[in-house]
Amino acid sequence: MSQASSQPSNATGAQAQAQVQPAAKPKTNSLMNDMILGGLASCVATFVSNPFEVCKTRLQLEGELKTRMAEKSTRQYRNIFHALVTIGKTEGWRGLQGGLGAALAFQFCMNGARLGTYEFATRALRLQSKASNEIESPTQKFLKNMAIAMGAGSTSAFLTNPLFLVKVRLQVKNSAALRSGGPALGVQYNYKGMFDALHQIWKEGGLRGLYYNAHVPAMRVGVGSAVQLSTYDSIKSAVASSPFIPESVRSGPPLHMLSSMLAAGVVACAMNPLDVISTRLYNQKQSGTERLYSGAVDCFLKILKSEGIRGFFKGLPAHYARLGPHTVITFTVWEYFKELYDRHRSGRLALPLITPSVSTPPADASTQPPSLTESVMKHKVTKEVENKEIHMDD
Repeated sequence: MSQASSQPSNATGAQAQAQVQPAAKPKTNSLMNDMILGGLASCVATFVSNPFEVCKTRLQLEGELKTRMAEKSTRQYRNIFHALVTIGKTEGWRGLQGGLGAALAFQFCMNGARLGTYEFATRALRLQSKASNEIESPTQKFLKNMAIAMGAGSTSAFLTNPLFLVKVRLQVKNSAALRSGGPALGVQYNYKGMFDALHQIWKEGGLRGLYYNAHVPAMRVGVGSAVQLSTYDSIKSAVASSPFIPESVRSGPPLHMLSSMLAAGVVACAMNPLDVISTRLYNQKQSGTERLYSGAVDCFLKILKSEGIRGFFKGLPAHYARLGPHTVITFTVWEYFKELYDRHRSGRLALPLITPSVSTPPADASTQPPSLTESVMKHKVTKEVENKEIHMDD
């Protein structure tokens, strides 16, 4: 009897151990997975934000090296709303989505590397701190995150510079003006598309032409990344742990959206001066008499002399209108993709396209796997516990 009774207990223990095992900590994501998830999230956001970026790019060229009085007589777009309506009327949806292919390629490669490297590095540091029982102050965490974000952003922007160069030129391209010979902002390049642009730039200047003034966008994205990712994480932690914020906003999509919108405002102000310089340098001819600026410093001094401080903040409302939705969608979708992938890795979610289903005979109710709704609820509870632990560590 004792042996018979011990066998069910052993079986019960084995079942309990099997049930506990799926809840174990999922394997750490690889750097490549983090890059792909970050790149895909950024591409989703680009479909929505690209029309605002077209307006921002053109508004930054408005009144180039002109005084305020001289600018008024030649102004084509009064503000972001006027730019959206005018481009929509004269160029249609193709004009509003100008350079979309280059923008998607740039965002996937640049933001994939930027967000993926940042996520991978910060997670590794967090695990190292927990393993060594090291307690960091919020200031130390903030500075570490900022340094990682700046390094990841600058490196990824430098490597993807050819795509950024092509994106700027295609977004400035006014197809209606090229057809009619009417006035247009900046230098107009009649490229057929992204690959034609890359081919022509390569023919004219080779590798040097593709990486023309690449250090300026690298600084631009480095500053933006340092502010965006570190500010986003800090705001998210502060909101999630604040007793003054409604509980419904302290987790899930509302938390991600509020943190993203607040971070976007800070990023737009920090990035805009370098963004204006990048746009002016990349729109001009790289050689010849039409070349206005010899480099970044010369561009800065000429804008300051002709247009004053306001010249560095041209297109700022359009910049935020582009960056706000882009940041919200990117981080919200990114968080969702990470949760979805974690659930798949830990066995809480079966994805038919990734894991082929295996037919099994029906079992009794006690051995049936949890439904999708139960899996989601378990995931939410687990995620809330993890978030509380992280915020307690903060």
